[in-house]
Amino acid sequence: MALTKLRTSGVTDDAITSAKLSDTFGMVLLNTTTVSDAVSEVAFSSSLITDTYDDYIVIGRYLKPATDGQAIVMYTSIDNGSNYNLTIQHSSVYEDLSTDASGRVSGFNQDNTSSAISLGRGIGNDGTGGVMIHCRLFGLRNTSYYKHGHVSCVGTHSAAETNNYHWSGGFRILTTSAINRLKFQFDSGNVAHGIFSLYGVNSS
Repeated sequence: MALTKLRTSGVTDDAITSAKLSDTFGMVLLNTTTVSDAVSEVAFSSSLITDTYDDYIVIGRYLKPATDGQAIVMYTSIDNGSNYNLTIQHSSVYEDLSTDASGRVSGFNQDNTSSAISLGRGIGNDGTGGVMIHCRLFGLRNTSYYKHGHVSCVGTHSAAETNNYHWSGGFRILTTSAINRLKFQFDSGNVAHGIFSLYGVNSS
């Protein structure tokens, strides 16, 4: 594994902290929201999505719907949640990870008009069900270009606890206005459980 060497001349050992290194390289944790009692949505607002960072990452762990068989979706807003009406182009493919008699299947979903970005579909809530997501958003605060992103989602499909799927998708948000709020929810019903973490990404 390659190592990165830092010039630390003139800097005392106790001044070099993991927090400072994290703030210099890569992802900076801004907020973690844990859902243990059902809620309708989880949102990251304008107090977190600021001009400090242009790119953001959301990681979701153990996300389960209260109602079985729902899609998990993300909405974006330029007015801190007064409206979620941005036009978004997005598509995704999925793979069945199961090894049962049904075999592996794949499919393609596309929607060029919806204001919701589908991260994964037909999410199960039985037993150890639920999904994990990793969503990368580029240029959210840029006011000259459209926004882009991609998502990976893996977990249990509602068909059975043994049916596990991987969804992979990309999207384009058709606005040059700065985005300042993200909202996550299921198509129907509440978010029963999950851990949602928002990171800012240093670009220099």
